[in-house]
Amino acid sequence: MIWAHFSFYDLHSFPLTQRSYYFPYCCSFLFVKYSSSVLWRKYDTILNHTDLYEYKHGKILIHLNFCFEGFPTEQTPAAMLKYYRQRKGLTTRQLAECVGIVPSTVLMYERGHFPIPYQTAIAMAEVLEIDRNLLFDEFAQFMDYPYSDRLREVRKAHRLNQATFAEKAGISLSIYSKWEGGSRQPSRKMYRQLVNTYPEINI
Repeated sequence: MIWAHFSFYDLHSFPLTQRSYYFPYCCSFLFVKYSSSVLWRKYDTILNHTDLYEYKHGKILIHLNFCFEGFPTEQTPAAMLKYYRQRKGLTTRQLAECVGIVPSTVLMYERGHFPIPYQTAIAMAEVLEIDRNLLFDEFAQFMDYPYSDRLREVRKAHRLNQATFAEKAGISLSIYSKWEGGSRQPSRKMYRQLVNTYPEINI
């Protein structure tokens, strides 16, 4: 999202060809009649500029809001985070302050250098007022299912007890039982270890 101010002190001296070239949707603004010393308008067109503009003493001030960003073709959590942050009109610093992280971390998420942690994705989605699933990767979706229910469902589908299920994945029974009970959360690394043994865990 970009905000711009335009000031013209002598509208009639501004070349007509340039007006139509640079401001094809703004002609209705530029051809203001000298019918009054002060003229206010509220205008809404394809550019969605709904702020006031003023014409006074041969000068016109226009405040336009241009929505320039396109919807991401690759709808990854990183791309969606950047898109909706810009759409919300927030800087990386502002978003970072809202969720309690540093701005450079937001940049790393938007560039896809680091996955967005589950709780951070939830917090960002609340700030951006979007469906949190837009910021979830596979691990976050597993955590949100919730993970304890998913583990139990897959284990029962295999008709295994907790000890055997955990042993096949190379995980100790004491740790696994806490995951299934919801008292402890698996790490991203342990999630990958589970998926390698039981691919259907991946939602």
